[in-house]
Amino acid sequence: MREIKKTDQVKNELLKDKVFGDYFIKGDMLDTTWWFGLQGREQLTTGEVGSGYEIQFADGSKLKLSHLQLFSILNDSELQSIDRKRWTLGDINKDTWEGTVRDEEVIKDIVDSKVYYAD
Repeated sequence: MREIKKTDQVKNELLKDKVFGDYFIKGDMLDTTWWFGLQGREQLTTGEVGSGYEIQFADGSKLKLSHLQLFSILNDSELQSIDRKRWTLGDINKDTWEGTVRDEEVIKDIVDSKVYYAD
């Protein structure tokens, strides 16, 4: 199998796994599209208390972190780095995806954190 090199991938490119048929993005090829701070008053209208941050991704999904959650991650003395190539954003609906969608199916190797052409 031929590996798809990073230079052949596009940031936020949705890939379809030939084996499982699910869509995913390789972790080190994923960028957030927007993030911003939440004010306490904005969160009170949604029933949440406090302030924090909202991180948005190209598929429209959002991740909300309180200040405490975010700074717990950033200030964790045991956390040397976040190895983004070791995770993927999965279970994505290609019909609502706002980024690039690769036409061909690929094979993902989660053990070696690589993606291969499925030819």
